[in-house]
Amino acid sequence: MAQLSVTSFHGGDKQENENPHDFINSIQCYFMDRDPPFDNTNKVGYLTLCLKDGSPAAEWLHELDDNNKDTWANVLVAFNERWPQIRAATKTKGEKQEELEKARIGEADLGKKIKVNGVETWTHVAWADRMQQLAKAIPDEGSLLVKSACDNMVPSLRALVPHTNDTWPTFTKAVREVSVIELQEKMKDREELESLKRRGPQPPPTPSKALAPTLSKVQLGPPLPSPNFVQAKGPTTASAPKYHTDQEKWVIIEQLPPPPPGTDANRAVYQCLLMQWHATHPKATSAMEDRPYPLTPGTALLGSGKCTNCRMMGHAWHTCASPHKLPAYETGWRRKVNSIKSAATTATAGVNLVIADNTQPTTLTAEELQEWLAGFSAAQGQGKAEGSSD
Repeated sequence: MAQLSVTSFHGGDKQENENPHDFINSIQCYFMDRDPPFDNTNKVGYLTLCLKDGSPAAEWLHELDDNNKDTWANVLVAFNERWPQIRAATKTKGEKQEELEKARIGEADLGKKIKVNGVETWTHVAWADRMQQLAKAIPDEGSLLVKSACDNMVPSLRALVPHTNDTWPTFTKAVREVSVIELQEKMKDREELESLKRRGPQPPPTPSKALAPTLSKVQLGPPLPSPNFVQAKGPTTASAPKYHTDQEKWVIIEQLPPPPPGTDANRAVYQCLLMQWHATHPKATSAMEDRPYPLTPGTALLGSGKCTNCRMMGHAWHTCASPHKLPAYETGWRRKVNSIKSAATTATAGVNLVIADNTQPTTLTAEELQEWLAGFSAAQGQGKAEGSSD
């Protein structure tokens, strides 16, 4: 004999947890499982036992006319008249679309396992299944909402799902096939980036300080004697900034790290480095070898000869028509590097300067010679000015 598995029925209008038709269906299933089967009298009697004593349902059956209780079929008709089946409210297409747009998976929910219908699966796989079901219920036959669903994904998952999947079957299939290991790596990168943003701008290391040991070993040529002439004494300053020749500047620049690859993570870090640079040098109008400007990920090396506006070969920066421009500070920095490289690599050998009152020739570099000539010209100009006044 089958065990009793029917819950007692109350039948009141305020019994929100009761469904009259679920109750009567469970009664029917119980009767079908009986061997030998119940007759009409036993069925009505069993129904009486399943109604809560003193409830509206028990009162209904007690007051039911005998003609309506002579067969089980008549009892079912009377039951359905007393508790008619309520049609559930169906969602409009707009409500279904809104439900689809709100069905998102959070960054913290990724990489975890959940049970769906008793089967253990990954959260992003379960999300893809639900999205496909919601899209089918709308229905979104033209897959018009796929792009919106793709754009609304959290960054770690969006980075691993190609944007070429423009239909629900291909999109959800791509989400299900995402590697959990790759997903966890993306989540780790995302956490590190968020941590960097929370810490805020940090003072960058000074490149010249880090390169001091290297520069101290660089030999730019034998030591040159100073020219034998007396320079006019000018006002002294407390401390003058260290001057680097173009050759020294180029040595420093060559030691700078190259632009990183053009990945999403590198571009995000690049944005932080830009804020950090401008916060550290709020009054700087341009970059220098002592304060190099951050380089856009995926761009050419410094001094490579590519256009400083668009990073392509074959034209000069002032004739560039590309819409993809680098930041103004970076463009200026790259042009300055190109000038420094050109000057450093085309520097001529030293020349001998023979001064009338000096028996030994003095060897000067081209840069030192230009400085000496400028001073000499200024002195000559001053002498002529004084002579004309006499």
